Amino acid sequence: MGAIVTRPCCPTDLPIDVTVCALQEQDWADVRRIYGEGIATGNATFETEIPSRRMLESKWLSDHRWVAVVDGQVAGWAGATSVSTRECYSGVAETSVYVGDGFRGRGVGKTLLHKQVTAADEAGLWTLQAAIFPENRAGIALHHSAGYRTVGVRERITRHHGVWRDTVMLERRADSASVLTPPDANVLVTPGSASRRRIDWTASRSTPWPRGDIGADLRCVRARRHEGNGQM
Repeated sequence: MGAIVTRPCCPTDLPIDVTVCALQEQDWADVRRIYGEGIATGNATFETEIPSRRMLESKWLSDHRWVAVVDGQVAGWAGATSVSTRECYSGVAETSVYVGDGFRGRGVGKTLLHKQVTAADEAGLWTLQAAIFPENRAGIALHHSAGYRTVGVRERITRHHGVWRDTVMLERRADSASVLTPPDANVLVTPGSASRRRIDWTASRSTPWPRGDIGADLRCVRARRHEGNGQM
């Protein structure tokens, strides 16, 4: 699992043939397919059935949904979920990264995670956390490379196909200089208002995250140009 130390973010040796784009309408079928491929491994999630699009849309933060495109195909995805509706935890999110069959070992996960954590830093999220099965050593090592540290093991946290399973808890803290002081800890927000208030709060930063990265947009247009037929 590695030593409990804080590591710098992030590897810069990213593959040039992997483009990370914001998740779009046409990506949902591939996202759910890749989710199902992760479930089939037995070491990606406690889920036993693919969640519906409606469920994923309702829980994933809208500005932190990413897909990796390789040779015009969606090769993986990354998502982040708020851990609480309380305003004091508005900068804390639980993350997931999945890579599709046939694309593992090509740096897709590394590229997705790089985008996920750097975008989270720019948006003002101050803590990212992940729960990974201890058998998924590659996933743990990947998160360590992006600045996560192992904070503990939750033993026999729940059953998976009738077997008690452990999870390794990992956490990544943003550079304290890049985030604001957390909001009033006594404020409680409802699920419907949490996302709006979080956006308002992060937008108050003196150097807000630029929503329109023209260069990234153009790269995504080119990467998707022949999506589905394997041509670039």
